[in-house]
Amino acid sequence: MTGPGLVQHASGSTVGGGAIVVTVAATGAGNMLAAVITAANPDTAPTGITTGASADNWAQDGSAANPNSFTVADYIWSDPNCAGGATSVTVTFPAGTFAAADVFEFSGMPSARSLDQLSFHQGGTPAGSVFDSLAAPATSQASEVWLAGASVLGSTTNPVITPTSPGWTSQSQINVSGLVAHMAAYAIVSATGTPEYAGTLSGSTGFYAAGVVAYKAIPPPSGAAPAAPADERRTAGLVKMRLMGMR
Repeated sequence: MTGPGLVQHASGSTVGGGAIVVTVAATGAGNMLAAVITAANPDTAPTGITTGASADNWAQDGSAANPNSFTVADYIWSDPNCAGGATSVTVTFPAGTFAAADVFEFSGMPSARSLDQLSFHQGGTPAGSVFDSLAAPATSQASEVWLAGASVLGSTTNPVITPTSPGWTSQSQINVSGLVAHMAAYAIVSATGTPEYAGTLSGSTGFYAAGVVAYKAIPPPSGAAPAAPADERRTAGLVKMRLMGMR
């Protein structure tokens, strides 16, 4: 075991359709799925997530909502020890919700939920030009997977989200309808820290909700010697066989 790894990523969106069906490659049994979600509507909370046709182990780990006349909210959910062989992840919402979701699959994660630290924050003004999840408390172990999201409601058009926090791999911005912008990011880390996802907003700026969640991975074995290369193992085996033949 060498620590966690990203297996795959996919995304989708809906304009009032009530559900996002994200097509994925067949999931690996025992991995962790996670979803970073933006939703905008007077009633934004996802009503559930399924892996294929199964509720699996999905649960919400954190959220923030900016409650204006048209609420925009950011959610992060996870599904540890996921079922294998599923080719879709479906996120459902109340009817009329404008929403987007990025779905990630990670290997090297515990079978039980491994939430370590989180921070969610909402803010902004009709002319707001920054977003910030604020920093989470210090993480408790070095080997972790961090997830982040930014959900922004523009004033006249879709805002442009530009992350500035270092160390994150941000995914492509998803625009929903003409006002809502969504961005998700992940980081696979090997040192403790205080996760934070922040950046600037340009174009049609406005209100936001943003968050980060840190998950503990299965730590690599301490002091374990690396496996010998295959050719070295083969040579050692031949030497052992010859020595046994000489007895």
